[in-house]
Amino acid sequence: MAEHPIKLAYEARQLVPLYLFETNKLKKKDNPVVTTPALCQAMIHLGESGYPLTTARRAAIDLAYDRKHKKTYMKPVKDWKRLLGLIETWEGLLSFLESVSIFLKAGAESEKEKGMRKFEYSEGEALSPGEIAQLARPLASEQIKDDVVKNKLKTMGAHVTAAHDKWEALAALARFYPRSGIPKGYVDALVEQLETVDLDSFKQLVAQSLIFYEADQIKKRR
Repeated sequence: MAEHPIKLAYEARQLVPLYLFETNKLKKKDNPVVTTPALCQAMIHLGESGYPLTTARRAAIDLAYDRKHKKTYMKPVKDWKRLLGLIETWEGLLSFLESVSIFLKAGAESEKEKGMRKFEYSEGEALSPGEIAQLARPLASEQIKDDVVKNKLKTMGAHVTAAHDKWEALAALARFYPRSGIPKGYVDALVEQLETVDLDSFKQLVAQSLIFYEADQIKKRR
């Protein structure tokens, strides 16, 4: 069975030493946060016929190199090549590259901030409607606060609802972390719940927490 490209991207993020770019030891133009979206754009522009999988995979391997000094900065680079080798389709490579950039942005740490909570995959358990409500209430009242932009929350919820599996749901959360208007604590709490409940329950949990938040806001305005 083929490996999930988003799962592979989540593994790949650990190979990128972002601190080298943040301290200017490597040029920011070589940062995968920049280069992976650029390669995605080239693939989308040319299409699979104009930029086939073998060519795109070679280009993705080259992203591990510091072009100025012509040496790899990923350690070990063999793991980057191994992950790319596990991708069997053009669409899978595109998903991998898009997700690498998303996870790097969400996982970047600095002296002032920590990245998104780490995720450990499990199938999780199905919850009853009552159990979902019990978890959703504190999410809404305790985690959704501080400069919230309601439309962004709704957009994140829609991305989660559209997810076909837990890896897509994780990427949906990472896409909104960090982003102004989306509380980091809320996203981290959702990542924790994604580990413990099944996908359907998780989608309901996100939706229910947003419903509770909306209801709380209406009460406050009265």
